[in-house]
Amino acid sequence: MTFNNRYSGSFTSTATPDRHDVTLPQGQPDEFFIKNRTKWGNDASVTAVRASWFKGMAAGAAETEDQAVTSGILSTNIVTANGFTFIDTANPPVFTANALDDITKADPAVADVTSSTGSISVGDVVRIINPTGMLQVGGYEFSVTAVSSDSSVTLNFDSSNEAAAATGGSIQLIMPSRFYPRWRYIVPIAGLEGIDQASQCIVCTSVYHDFSVGERVSFRVSSAFGMSEINNRSGIVQSIGNASGSAYSTALASNYNALQIDLDTSGFTAFALPASAVAVAGVSPAIILPAGVGPYPNAADPYVPTTAAFDNRNKYIMRIGTNVITAASSIYDWVAYYSTEHTAE
Repeated sequence: MTFNNRYSGSFTSTATPDRHDVTLPQGQPDEFFIKNRTKWGNDASVTAVRASWFKGMAAGAAETEDQAVTSGILSTNIVTANGFTFIDTANPPVFTANALDDITKADPAVADVTSSTGSISVGDVVRIINPTGMLQVGGYEFSVTAVSSDSSVTLNFDSSNEAAAATGGSIQLIMPSRFYPRWRYIVPIAGLEGIDQASQCIVCTSVYHDFSVGERVSFRVSSAFGMSEINNRSGIVQSIGNASGSAYSTALASNYNALQIDLDTSGFTAFALPASAVAVAGVSPAIILPAGVGPYPNAADPYVPTTAAFDNRNKYIMRIGTNVITAASSIYDWVAYYSTEHTAE
């Protein structure tokens, strides 16, 4: 008996065409293709109105069909970059690091590149490598909140209180493993201190976290960060949200960079990143990490949130690049084929 699987779906491209990740229900397909339903046959000139990828093709490659204006005649093409890339987040690809000119002393911090931002996009995670100055963030990972192509990358980080801007070093796109639990770096964001001094403290993370309300978290904060009183303490997550300006928002969103904990830090020493001169001697970063699952706070009938389960959240992705998604606000249909057997001779 043979088993051939076919999965399909659709998505709408953004107003400014950008890459799109399709989550697959199983591993690498034998064939993957998409078609622009909106632009197909409408007499518009469209690059990659249909595109295909087959197992064995290089990452970023694609075979495309391009539609000529008015006539609707299709022509074929091969792309070698920004096509289709299959990704297993448990074994992510290694991306090339991009050289930096500087990281600004600003809110938010901006990493200026020397020549290229590579394939970095909004929502990605990047790592800062060997900066000259601002050594306290060397090795840190940050969410990307804006990109100016081949010019700069805006980081989820408020560096306005640091002594000086960083110079040199590099920035590297990474794809963190999704095996839970995952700890997060604590940093200042949007005027918030990193950990504030309050009866229920607010904590800000450099990368969007996935902690949930009712989950127990713990802290590892050395004296180099000031608030050593919180080291090894734990608390329950009360609310989650996005840091916005100098306020804390509990508005729901798909990702978060701030959370409120039922831990009274009002009498603790103020939190701050160590100076560059202190960091060069070697300090462990300040982090927040999962510590268990507690009952949902203030619930009429106490229960444990299943969203805080310690499990494997890695997934299979087909990343569709900007040489395939070329049209704005268009519906794209996709199909992934899995054959019983694939033979490469």
